[in-house]
Amino acid sequence: MLRVCARGEREEHELEKTGGDRVERREFVKRAALTGAALVGAQVPILRPSPAGASTDATSATLSECLWGVHCEPGTTYNTPYKAITHAESLTGRKFAVDRQYHHWDDSLPTNYEVWTRGLGRTPYVSWSSYAKHGTPIGWQSIANGSRDPWIIHQAQSIQSWGRKMFLAFNHEPENDSPRCGTAAEYRAAMTHIINVFRAHGVTNVSWVMTLMAPTFHGRNGGPHNWLPNTAYDIIGVDGYNRWPCFADHGHKTFQELFGATHSFAVAAGKPMAIGEFGTLEGTACNSGGTVTAKADWFKNAATWIQTWGNVVFSAYSHVFATFRGNPMPFWFTTSPQSLTAFRQIGLSSYFG
Repeated sequence: MLRVCARGEREEHELEKTGGDRVERREFVKRAALTGAALVGAQVPILRPSPAGASTDATSATLSECLWGVHCEPGTTYNTPYKAITHAESLTGRKFAVDRQYHHWDDSLPTNYEVWTRGLGRTPYVSWSSYAKHGTPIGWQSIANGSRDPWIIHQAQSIQSWGRKMFLAFNHEPENDSPRCGTAAEYRAAMTHIINVFRAHGVTNVSWVMTLMAPTFHGRNGGPHNWLPNTAYDIIGVDGYNRWPCFADHGHKTFQELFGATHSFAVAAGKPMAIGEFGTLEGTACNSGGTVTAKADWFKNAATWIQTWGNVVFSAYSHVFATFRGNPMPFWFTTSPQSLTAFRQIGLSSYFG
């Protein structure tokens, strides 16, 4: 789970609630937070917005295709989000349709980065966090009762004035931030309030994504209904990772094992779904002695399931290096020639817009 929640002096954690256990949050969260904060006032290339008909907005896509997306973590050489995604596209031979980004509560949306990436034809998928840049949690109850309305209205008006299509999740994976930000009921009320404020101010260029962790759709954390807003939203979102073999306790997870329950839930709810974060490791990672094609095969299997399900609006791969319970998690799609080839071939196929 990628997050922008700075936790002050406290070590960052991920509350992947499998019975309430607190486990290590992936280390790249802190770097993502610093990058995101820097972007708000950063100078970026001046681009003329693409004409309205020059590229297809992600929300207009039919379910006869799945939009291929990514979150690219800046590295040593490609050390800004701009450089990172541009380099990733040079490796995959295509422009990504969806660009996954993370922002704090007090980042004004859209940031310069969203304006830039949308101007190049990518549709932003943004997580708007419940944490301010200095790490203070914004209580969900204070959002639900209207105390935060001036800022919410500012965000709504700014996004409406921008006028470009975007996917937006408020505090993706809220299970990780309860009880620090509030209860599940308070999250539902906060999410409901934010959507209704945006709607009252005429915002029509946002598709709301309700993003939960994959285990929640298997009944953990009270199940998905425990977190869903009491107002209309657009897409069921889910995040999940196969951490085998570097973290063996959870076992090897196929794409279907991670996301099949979400698919079933979305079908029953009459909603499309989106896979906002996913990643897998090489079979040979962490000196496991597995097969060199395991990750490439996992990618191919993922593509097969997405096409079989036919209700995935977009999928965004986490092209990052992470840690989980002290274990390295090189999720990059470039960890072997076989993995890069498989990932590239999926992105170039006609189904993945």
